[in-house]
Amino acid sequence: MKIFYVVGMTSLLVSNSLLADSKPSDNRFYKATDSQSVREKKAVILVDESVAFYKKNGKEKTIAEMKNRSGQFCAKYDHGYQGISILTQDGVVLASCKYPGLVGSNNIGWKSPNGNFFVEDVLKEVNKKPQGVFTASTITSLNPITGNPSASKVYAKEEDGLVFMTQVVEDSPLHRTFNALEDLEKAQDPKNAKPLK
Repeated sequence: MKIFYVVGMTSLLVSNSLLADSKPSDNRFYKATDSQSVREKKAVILVDESVAFYKKNGKEKTIAEMKNRSGQFCAKYDHGYQGISILTQDGVVLASCKYPGLVGSNNIGWKSPNGNFFVEDVLKEVNKKPQGVFTASTITSLNPITGNPSASKVYAKEEDGLVFMTQVVEDSPLHRTFNALEDLEKAQDPKNAKPLK
């Protein structure tokens, strides 16, 4: 009886510990030491929480929060930011923690370094699976932890015609040369954002 009690209590403590680790508000942003599968799980949590925030608070407040680099949906690393971007279904960036300089611009024709129309690909994939999808294609993106170009993919989800997405840096090697650094710096600078109409 005592052995069962100890084993039962140990199982309860372990399961509570695992549940505590999976709480979205505790740990939504990945670390350099996280495995690929953990990074992907955190991306899903981050996007799901941003959609829940939108459902509770509406479009204007959500867009303002997703633009806020000090807000709950943006993480600052040594070399950059990780967070949520919100796009319309035709590719207009409404909010972006990582690339605020792109806000107000239409990125449907944006080409990734490997030649794909990446935003168009993301929008097509999320249109097929609005409940959430990891993109099949990868892009080259700045790793916010190391500051180096890294292969990454996107997890995206559609809600009320808005696409909520975040990038997940992959373990796979780079496939092409990274975009010019000055272009990246422009995209990451909020003063370069175009006013929304």
